[in-house]
Amino acid sequence: MKKYISVALCIFLSFSLSAQEIDESGGPLHDAARAMRDRRYREAEEIYRSILRQTPGDVSVNQMLCHALICENKFLEADSSLRRMVEADSNNIGNYWYMGLSAGTQNIDSVAIVCYKTYLRKSENNPNQKVKAWLYVGSSFRRIMHKQGLSRTQFDDMLFYYKRYLKLNPNDVYAGEVQKFIDSVSPKRPEEGAILMWDETN
Repeated sequence: MKKYISVALCIFLSFSLSAQEIDESGGPLHDAARAMRDRRYREAEEIYRSILRQTPGDVSVNQMLCHALICENKFLEADSSLRRMVEADSNNIGNYWYMGLSAGTQNIDSVAIVCYKTYLRKSENNPNQKVKAWLYVGSSFRRIMHKQGLSRTQFDDMLFYYKRYLKLNPNDVYAGEVQKFIDSVSPKRPEEGAILMWDETN
């Protein structure tokens, strides 16, 4: 079977990136960031809960708590919390990022696509936009291609997001694999009204 970037691996990389972005000047957030990087997710969860007992309205810490819960597969609590935060502030881009991570981890690819697209749209002019969202949209479409098949519109979307990611992050460790996939799948573009279901084995 041809190699391809697994969504699980991509999500793991994004977990590491998110943890590293936290202020490491010391204190509980530093400890939580270290716990996340070491995959001690339950410990990180408890630290975030402790912080929130002092500042329950801190959206960033609530998002980081959801991140830890996602890593622990506690999706019900994480998703419920993220939905409440979206209801309170529909413009906070972090909520959509973590909703995408949660859906991707659960292999709910259609939901992950919507969440990441919303994140990208709302963070369009944000210099701190996480460009891996472009990769995750492409990878979600790729998984749908394996399981259910893609329409021509979905197929074009998949290639658009992959190509955009390569343009923004050409030196990524997986850039070569992504380009190889683009080259191999491009000739298979489905006709209008047709569906491409391809597991990359032939």
